Amino acid sequence: MRVIVPAVMLLFGAFASGDDKKADALSKDAKKELERLQGEWVLKEGQRHGQTFEVNEKLVLEIKGAKWIFQGKEKGEFIAIHPETDPKCYDLKSSEEGTKGQVHEGIYKIDGDILTVCIHEGKGKQRPTRFETTAEQPNTILAVLKKVKKE
Repeated sequence: MRVIVPAVMLLFGAFASGDDKKADALSKDAKKELERLQGEWVLKEGQRHGQTFEVNEKLVLEIKGAKWIFQGKEKGEFIAIHPETDPKCYDLKSSEEGTKGQVHEGIYKIDGDILTVCIHEGKGKQRPTRFETTAEQPNTILAVLKKVKKE
């Protein structure tokens, strides 16, 4: 099954900005972890409904401060990061039409210059526990991104 850009747009388009006061509410450990996430990340592969989807164009996620910026548009903000959990987890607050005010729960890992995120975008709280999706999880997306090196 080939799900291309629509699934990616759901993943990165579902989050919208909050105000900067939310970033100040992050714990000291969360702020330190947020520093590791800073920069631009290019989507390399993804998965939805248990099926890998192709990435046919350059899709960039930028994490700047607590902001989640996709393809140059501010889409979200981290309101919680828990680097002490296994797997590490985060919450993003949406203000996009249709999902305004919803908090999307996710997990992540960083391995060198690779960032892997798995997030549940549906209603209600349902944080993923593994870096995978299944056909029974239509609102969960997995994305593997590579950090863009500064020149």
